[in-house]
Amino acid sequence: DSPGILNPMERAQFARLNLVAGKYSVRTSSYEQARGYFLAGISLLHADHWEKQYSLALELYECSVHVCFMDGNVENSSSRLDAILANAKTFEDSLNARAMFAKLLVAQERYAEGMKSIIELLSSLGEVFPSEVDASLAKSEIETTMPLLKDVSKERILGLPPMTDRSKLSAMKFLGLLIHFANFYSPLLVHLVSCRMIQIIFKHGYCEDAIEALVTFAHGMLSADSFCPRTPISDLYSPIPIKR
Repeated sequence: DSPGILNPMERAQFARLNLVAGKYSVRTSSYEQARGYFLAGISLLHADHWEKQYSLALELYECSVHVCFMDGNVENSSSRLDAILANAKTFEDSLNARAMFAKLLVAQERYAEGMKSIIELLSSLGEVFPSEVDASLAKSEIETTMPLLKDVSKERILGLPPMTDRSKLSAMKFLGLLIHFANFYSPLLVHLVSCRMIQIIFKHGYCEDAIEALVTFAHGMLSADSFCPRTPISDLYSPIPIKR
């Protein structure tokens, strides 16, 4: 099984087999074993794999980083995250890595940087947030969103057409991630994010992130009278080019 005695076709075949074996190990919660399979698969790739084996390389690198998060070895994922972000051919291909990069920042307790990366990404997806959030703005957004939920039922939510707009599906994923980050850094922003998610749901359809949006919004209704006066987040914004 030494890479030195395998021809290019065999190396590619064994790389794919390692990918399959790694995914199976993840399903059985054997994360250390899975990490070994994914790293072995990467080692079998062509020297110029980002050009010659792009799809396979992208999946192996993403799976390798993902399993590092699952077993708590997030620090070991930095170089592979950098490789994905440097070599992703499209904006869409970089989305998973960008989400994991933000999670890495938060795992390192760099909450402001993690939020900044997500807010900039959401702006590229058409979901722009104000540079400063205060209690009056949060209450205004809640009041604007409440009519959408008047007399709403679980059946009506589940009966919405499925969301098919890929850009909005990506936005919902990152909005959900932003909710978790904002809980640490800017609690008022949580209310704006949940309102935005609900507005997207009723305009573009149901997706798996809908439940989190509704639960967060309901919690915001309970705590609406205890908003702190002002939470500036303007320092989170700076123009960072995002490759499309």
